[in-house]
Amino acid sequence: MMIAGLALRALALISLCFYLFSSETTPRVTHSLAQGVTHSAERFIKLDSGGHTLYPRHPPPDKPTGQIWDCVRDRNTNLVWEVKTTHGLRHHQNTYTWYNPDAATNGGEPGVSDAGHCIGSKCDTDAYIKAINHMRLCGRRNWRLPSRGELRSIADYRQQPPHAAINLEYFSNTVAQFYWSATPDANAMDSAWGIGFTFGYDYSYFKSDLGYVRLVSSEGTTTTNNAQHNRFEILADAMVIDRHSQLVWSRCSVGQRWDKDTGACAGKATLMTWYQANRLGNGWRLPSVHELSSIADLHQVNPAIDRQVFPNTPASHYWTDTAFAPKPGYFWLVQFQSGENHTDSGKRLAFVRLVRPWKN
Repeated sequence: MMIAGLALRALALISLCFYLFSSETTPRVTHSLAQGVTHSAERFIKLDSGGHTLYPRHPPPDKPTGQIWDCVRDRNTNLVWEVKTTHGLRHHQNTYTWYNPDAATNGGEPGVSDAGHCIGSKCDTDAYIKAINHMRLCGRRNWRLPSRGELRSIADYRQQPPHAAINLEYFSNTVAQFYWSATPDANAMDSAWGIGFTFGYDYSYFKSDLGYVRLVSSEGTTTTNNAQHNRFEILADAMVIDRHSQLVWSRCSVGQRWDKDTGACAGKATLMTWYQANRLGNGWRLPSVHELSSIADLHQVNPAIDRQVFPNTPASHYWTDTAFAPKPGYFWLVQFQSGENHTDSGKRLAFVRLVRPWKN
């Protein structure tokens, strides 16, 4: 099934294929995934339609094997994810327009109702959420669209096309295409964010476009993507801890210094290649694409970051340590004009913000 409205992105991906074969070699990257984000078999748990744990690997003698699973629990985040099927309501080829009638969370425009191509419900995100909650998939009735950050958490940046950028052993029937998130675009009321699971890029698409959907369920009260309220704690003038990730961030970009008199970062941030940035150390390191994307504040733009916590941040590209798997010598960046990610040659110039683990 072809997706209308994605033609421009398809052209971009076709262009990308022209440079996927290079003789360059990629240096060793010391930290390629987000803090706490691994993609081992121990991370995910398969659940049956009632929400009960299945044992696909080395099950206890009294536990059956070979069942079909309907959901996956992520031990890193404790989120439960919908698994797509090859038939009916949860068919992996069903597509939906983005629609959210709640004015408090839709970014100023509800989107478009029932304009996708699907089976079993009206073909928009709101109708699909209601249908899945009505059937109590995996014993749950609090299914919702994930935030952009939540959806990114299951992207596996080690994978290469035609393999989707996700662990297909658990998330079977994943289409290597764009999946909607619940996060509206602060820069355009008629658009919302999602993740393209061809490579793991994040995009903002028109709400009238067609995209795929994977719902998520969580325990208790949930927060929106990159929620900033009470998230950061100042440790020292130039350092801040992120309570969500337990990571310590430099408040200033490399090249800037903390000015106690003004309470802000002073000076000019330094542009450097990935290779120069990756040599920085003294207990600090480049963040992964998961980590750096997590501090983008999608409620604002120019720059898309908390300006009190990270003052005088250039609204431009910042390096991560995450290699772009299909192209040796290319790496992921986060662009803080809007908060989206990109890839480019490690020889280009970009800014740097360093991070380190929190040590009590």
